[in-house]
Amino acid sequence: MLISIGDRVLPGSYELHSRFARVANYTRGSRMVSLVTEAIGPGPTRIVVRSTRINSPPTLTVSRRTIALGPKRLRRAGIPQYASRLRPATPRNLAALERALVSHAPPHSLAYLLDDRRMPRAPGFHRALALHMRLATGRFLDALCEGPQRCMRGAVKQIAGCGYGLTPSGDDFLAGALLALRLLNAPASVGARIARAAKTGNALSNHFIELAAAGRAPEDVKQLATALSAGIPADVSRAARRVFALGETSGADLCTGLALTLRAFTRNEI
Repeated sequence: MLISIGDRVLPGSYELHSRFARVANYTRGSRMVSLVTEAIGPGPTRIVVRSTRINSPPTLTVSRRTIALGPKRLRRAGIPQYASRLRPATPRNLAALERALVSHAPPHSLAYLLDDRRMPRAPGFHRALALHMRLATGRFLDALCEGPQRCMRGAVKQIAGCGYGLTPSGDDFLAGALLALRLLNAPASVGARIARAAKTGNALSNHFIELAAAGRAPEDVKQLATALSAGIPADVSRAARRVFALGETSGADLCTGLALTLRAFTRNEI
């Protein structure tokens, strides 16, 4: 049974790209849609179904009237459309997000960028990656605030594709930074330049970064944005921990990019 359909789910026939217990991703060229359970929740290109696990057929077809999961057709009539646009808002509880990251972000996430005590200490890949990311993200934020565009482009390329996971940590960081720019009502051209520079061969990362550049966010991220602007610190902590549950480190890495970009602009103007 359909529960909701994202407002960026476009008509067409899609083929299975990747599958997990609660998510199946489908692609059509550069487009992507995801079939997800209620536990994952609504998003701009998510089709939410009432289920605890996803049975992922090899094809998914979207039309104005139906969603076809292989041979099974589900009618769209009366199904709510999720509105994914993130509205500009002034963050008032940023310190609460930073505390949540330092205290609750999973191991190997980028939360060490906020607190040196979380930096990997043992020599090896983890520490080398952490040192690289600390340098590259610092350059990115400096260039974003006040540097020439060529410096920002170079810093983005140093971040993109770096790290662990199906969507690497650096890509999640950049998606968070782009969402922060949306909250700050930055010119759309800034986000577009970052998204172009961040493009790699990773279809999932490219998709999420393009959505973030367009100011489109899943429900849990929108709830975090609302808590940052209009809630109390406890609301921010609860909302942040829901986002942290996304992937092994993806949610926390996105929140790290969001927090550091917002923090950079509390002292600078775009």
